[in-house]
Amino acid sequence: RRAIAQLLGARGAELVAGVPHQGEDGVFLNSAVLFSEDAQPLARYDKQLLLPFAEYLPLRRFERVRQLFGRFREFAHGGPAVLLPTRAGAAGVLICNEAVLPEAARARVREGAEILVNPSNDSWSRHPKFTGQWFDIVRFRAIETRRYLVRASTSGPSAVIDPWGRVQEKTAIWARGTAAGAVAPRRELSLYVRVGDAFALSCTLVVLAALALRRRSRPAARAAQRSGPAPR
Repeated sequence: RRAIAQLLGARGAELVAGVPHQGEDGVFLNSAVLFSEDAQPLARYDKQLLLPFAEYLPLRRFERVRQLFGRFREFAHGGPAVLLPTRAGAAGVLICNEAVLPEAARARVREGAEILVNPSNDSWSRHPKFTGQWFDIVRFRAIETRRYLVRASTSGPSAVIDPWGRVQEKTAIWARGTAAGAVAPRRELSLYVRVGDAFALSCTLVVLAALALRRRSRPAARAAQRSGPAPR
């Protein structure tokens, strides 16, 4: 923390960093902490949506599952989401895989997030095509919520993305580097934030209704074909 304070203090900057946090019950939480320029923790977000078989172990009652996946560090699910009060605005945090879930980004904005922050560990996949696809999926969170999104990835690309999905600046994959860009707090609620997946759900219901009507009309059509033309 002293080293961080020297770095931040010289620039008058704040820092959002991912840290494992040990709770009162001894279990660890996958967290993101906002540090002041003198490296004092101001607020902490604990990851809510953990990645199965990487951060927690489902089906642990089966011995074979414990043998295959029981060697990683398990995290506990975080409690209610906390916004980080950064100087750039109230930041809603999406840690790693949370950023590929539209409902998570929508929840942060409905809770008052003015910008989105996505610290992510993508080093588990070394395939550049997958990394590019993952990055493109994350860009949709900015578009859906109309929020600036700042992404910091261990393996790249790290980037600053504007509310229309345009990449202001980004780093290369598997290369050390920095990305700088301007962000602004936004408070308006997009249509997706307001109604969520209601449009997609309504389309699904219309299709199901059409299939049901077609199925009901088939017996009548078959009966008409069997009866043939009416006698003269």
